[in-house]
Amino acid sequence: MTAKDGLPLSVFVTSEDLRELFKAKGFLLPRSSTTIRMMVMNYGMTLRMKVVNELSQLKETGHRFSLTFDEWTSSSNRRANIEYRFSQHEFDALVNLENILKPVKLAVEVLCRQDATLITAEATLKFMIKKLEDNNSALASELALCLRRRILQ
Repeated sequence: MTAKDGLPLSVFVTSEDLRELFKAKGFLLPRSSTTIRMMVMNYGMTLRMKVVNELSQLKETGHRFSLTFDEWTSSSNRRANIEYRFSQHEFDALVNLENILKPVKLAVEVLCRQDATLITAEATLKFMIKKLEDNNSALASELALCLRRRILQ
């Protein structure tokens, strides 16, 4: 109701009629909009992880798939649906890009840790550059070269 009809979460706390409706259906709503928001966010995260796992399994087994994006803008009540089917070449390019960025993502996560030191940073950057060079793609090699130049500055 919040996403589809634009109803604020606070209504689920303040509206006795709505609370009675849910109670009649066997649901006891929390008295805090923060708790309700956390329940919704946790459920959304569960659904997100399920979709990520399904897409990962499709990708690992070599299946092709299409993505559909749905945009909704409440201010003007416009809706736009976009569907795009990736060609094999485009899909391969995206997989290559993902493989290139994996060590970069890992390095950023390590460098952002609170216990990261200069020694950690040096080892992490060396590891990342080595992984980029081992990738054997022009983009990965160019990224590794740019990072080496930047480090030397």
